[in-house]
Amino acid sequence: MKLPARLLSAWRHTHYTMGTIDVMINRRSSEMDKLLTAYRVRSAVFVTAWNPLSHRMPVRWNQRSRID
Repeated sequence: MKLPARLLSAWRHTHYTMGTIDVMINRRSSEMDKLLTAYRVRSAVFVTAWNPLSHRMPVRWNQRSRID
């Protein structure tokens, strides 16, 4: 399936945050590198919410699902 350029751009500009570490697709993060080194691993995976093709959801939808 070919994804629309607009959707791919949105994914590439999204910041994924874990605690105090902020990462982006295809961008190096010195903080993430430090964490990987501390655990002696070379890669990691982010598991995100199920939302096929990134359909826009109401703000309250995400707020009620958020885990801090």
